[in-house]
Amino acid sequence: MTAYLVLDLTVNDLTEFLPYVEAIPAFIAKHGGYVSKGADPVVMEGEWSPQRLVILEFPS
Repeated sequence: MTAYLVLDLTVNDLTEFLPYVEAIPAFIAKHGGYVSKGADPVVMEGEWSPQRLVILEFPS
């Protein structure tokens, strides 16, 4: 069964976050995952206002 991880991120310190940016793609690939990246999210309904939205898809 496909599993999704939806992340609503706010990066407060880019310098501290960069090591994760470098390491995360290899971890995702190791587990057969796929990252969906795109334009700024558009809220269609409600008051949710994510700053950075990332969706990860894993085969199981």
